[in-house]
Parts: sequence; C-alpha cells; structure tokens
Amino acid sequence: MKVYINLVGHKKQQLSLQLVILVSTFGIIELISTLSEINGINIPEFRTIFLMFGAFWNPIYNGDLEGIYSGQKYFMFISHAFLHGGIIHALMNSVVLLSLGKVIGQKIGDWSVFVLFFLTAIGGAICFTIFSSAIGPMVGASGAVFGFIGIWQYWEFTFRKKSGLTLKPFFSTLLGLILVNFVIFLMLEGGLAWQAHLGGFLVGFGVGPFFSIKNNKLIH
Repeated sequence: MKVYINLVGHKKQQLSLQLVILVSTFGIIELISTLSEINGINIPEFRTIFLMFGAFWNPIYNGDLEGIYSGQKYFMFISHAFLHGGIIHALMNSVVLLSLGKVIGQKIGDWSVFVLFFLTAIGGAICFTIFSSAIGPMVGASGAVFGFIGIWQYWEFTFRKKSGLTLKPFFSTLLGLILVNFVIFLMLEGGLAWQAHLGGFLVGFGVGPFFSIKNNKLIH
C-alpha cells in the first residue's frame, strides 16, 4: 500500500505530549496490574479491581447488573480503553497509537488527535454493545487504534479519488484488516473484540471530513 505523508519542508515529526500521557497511563496501569499478579508481592489484585471499575461490561450497560459506582454505565465507554489484557496487548496498542498519532498530529494538530482518541474509543464501545452479547469484560485501546487507521484511510480514499488514482490499494487495505482480525479471532478462540475494532474504524473514517488538515499538500 502506498502511504501519503505530509512531509512538506521535511519538518521533523514530534510525539504529541497528549498521546505520550495517554500511553504512559496505559503503561502504569498495566505495570501495576502485572506486578499484583506476581506471587510473593504482597499487594492487592489490582487487575481484578481495575476490571471491575473500568472495563466495559455489557451486562451493566444493558441493566442486567448494577454498576459499582454511579455513572459507571457511561464512564466505562472511555475507561475501558486505558486497561489491557497484558503487557503485550498494551505494548502493541501503544506502539501503533504513538506511530500513527505522530503522523496524524502533523496533519490535524495534537489536541485533535487527543479528541480523536476518545471519539474512536467511545465508538468502539458503542459498536461492541450493539453487536456483541459477551457478558465478560472488554478492555483495550484497540478501538482507538483502528480509529486512527480509519481516519488515515479516509485521507487515502479522498486523495486517490480526487487525484483520479485507483482505489485498489484502499480496498486492499480494508481486506487486509478484515483478514488480520479474522486470523487473530481464530487464534484467540473468539476472544477478540472485533466489534470495537469495527466501531473505532468507522468513527475514525466518518469524522475525517470534520478534522481540517493543516496543510493539504501531500507528497508521495
């Protein structure tokens, strides 16, 4: 797939402070969770606590279970994105968010990337509760990851369409994303929240027109 990046003037790309703070929060939470699971360390089982208070729970949203605190039914649409199922899960999401976020930030600004993260995380949770009947907890920033991919693909689609270029690479990328999700879904024996990935992608793609690009000149 050809990627079009705004590198006008070869301006050095800087990491967004907002994204660094978000990713650092992932890391701190996951580190605490992992340490609490090590035998011999006398601290509470924080992963369970974090899941109870911050994961997305369909039964709570549907009213089958009462939330632990007031507003959990709505807060979990955001809080789930800060929790992960393990170090590898958190690391993978963090790397992609920082990598794509750095480039996207050059186009729409760091604060817009910050807003995009929350919009796509919420979109992922909404799609999850619509298409999933799972009663277990859903966690991870993957909805936002796919949201970042979604807005990137919106730019790819519109650039190619306006330039009269073939849309084959765009559709090839979509097919690749579907296949990757299918393979991981099988590997995890159904333990993949593909609904959140879909929701994040759709929101990222859908809000593309509402985020103004600071410099419309794209070079190959």
